[in-house]
Amino acid sequence: MFKSAKRNPLLTASLLTVVMMAPNAVAHKDHDHSKAEGVVKERLDFMENMGKAMGGLMAVVRGQKDFDAEDVMANLNVIHKQSGQAITKLFPEGSNGAPSEALSKIWADWDGFAEVAGGLRTRVESLKSAVQSAGTDAGAQKAALQQNIRNLGGGCRNCHSEYRKKQNRD
Repeated sequence: MFKSAKRNPLLTASLLTVVMMAPNAVAHKDHDHSKAEGVVKERLDFMENMGKAMGGLMAVVRGQKDFDAEDVMANLNVIHKQSGQAITKLFPEGSNGAPSEALSKIWADWDGFAEVAGGLRTRVESLKSAVQSAGTDAGAQKAALQQNIRNLGGGCRNCHSEYRKKQNRD
């Protein structure tokens, strides 16, 4: 199956989505976000919104939703707006108490965290550019999305693997 994934960008993107989304499903099971307040609640809502945008893109990539250039760009714009400094401002020092999933490493390695958040912005800009460069042909735009979504997902994964509590995957 993994050999096939290397040759098939749609399968690769689908596998990447499963890897990226599984921890989120578990997180909602294991953590009671309803108790979040202040900046932690704002941050959790913010990340949930970004996850929905990524989910919308992945539904197109997986063929579960028809390609709609306006919808794809709207989702990319959500992620763009919510990357870089928009992320870092939601992590004031000391805001990693429960139910936050943020690791203390964020503040110990602030420059690295800010670099990863900025890298997400660069990745989404690259994906937006690839889709726009495909012109007005929906098939070419969808192909550009499929070929470049993995890079965007890597930006999410970089942050989650370094700066977010590991999720119980029982």
